[in-house]
Amino acid sequence: MGQTFVTTVLVVAALSPCARAQTSTVHELGSTEVTAPVELSAAPTPRVVRIALRAQSLPTIQAATAASSTSVLRLAIEGIHYNKAPDVWYEVYLNLPERITSPSTKSVYYVGNLVFFDPADSAVGSPPATARTFDVTRTILGLRLFKLWNDRDASVTFVVRPFLNRQGRPRPVRPGVRLRFTTVRILASAEGSG
Repeated sequence: MGQTFVTTVLVVAALSPCARAQTSTVHELGSTEVTAPVELSAAPTPRVVRIALRAQSLPTIQAATAASSTSVLRLAIEGIHYNKAPDVWYEVYLNLPERITSPSTKSVYYVGNLVFFDPADSAVGSPPATARTFDVTRTILGLRLFKLWNDRDASVTFVVRPFLNRQGRPRPVRPGVRLRFTTVRILASAEGSG
């Protein structure tokens, strides 16, 4: 039934010095099948990546989107690489129809924003992230409720957006590749105390 990963995550309360460990079993429900890294550029054309869902993923998705579920569905973008922080950011959508050319962040398809900052600008100076994850449980629930979910495959659309200057106008953007990533996966985790 797909790959299973067991991870231990430390959960730290916002105002408490105490931490407790949680064990989470992660199941891969589907992933991209690419032979070369996917490139995101500053071009205005959205970039679409297809995810083949495993045949066994349907019961897990149904269970995770049930009202009483504590499971979480995640979209993971992995193997991210960039030399310097991109001068653009990307809105991420799940199963966005190709006919929608100007999507809204208020739509049922919206997942979140993929934004990167230069480590030199960071107070901690941490290296660039190699993965980003988004909780897509509610997104998939909404898509299923509106009959916009396909149990065989999914698509992830990246829509480029420029940063704005102080006057609220888009900053100039030069053409070219901004970042690359190797894999996009949909994961399910059943959280429980460890």
